[in-house]
Amino acid sequence: MAVLKKYIVNKVPYKWKDIATELGFHYIKVQAIEADSATNSDRLLTVFGLWLRKASGTGEKERTLQTVYKALDNCDCKPESEDLSQHFGITTPDQSQATKRNRKRPVLQYEPSASQSSNVSSKKTRKNEKHFNS
Repeated sequence: MAVLKKYIVNKVPYKWKDIATELGFHYIKVQAIEADSATNSDRLLTVFGLWLRKASGTGEKERTLQTVYKALDNCDCKPESEDLSQHFGITTPDQSQATKRNRKRPVLQYEPSASQSSNVSSKKTRKNEKHFNS
């Protein structure tokens, strides 16, 4: 919880509703959190507290920093998601796919050896000779 407070709650408390929605909270629950907490920072802390306790071990999506990273990224909190990523080495499937796409691939060029190129030219010459001699 201290990590979430340091990297997120203190920086983007005004995005608490968007983050709550991205983490799977429904409108009615978001309204209840808003009524029960005095400040946006308290509301975001409540969201994270409930999210971390919610349905542990019931097969719901894993509650990891990677999930928080995705939620932040989807809420236009890029600097905060990047802070998490850099500090904890978080990579998402999107990032690993982008890395694969951006990786330079070696270009293979075919250059025939001297003996191969002379064979090719001699075959063309013989073919042309047959064509003209016929």
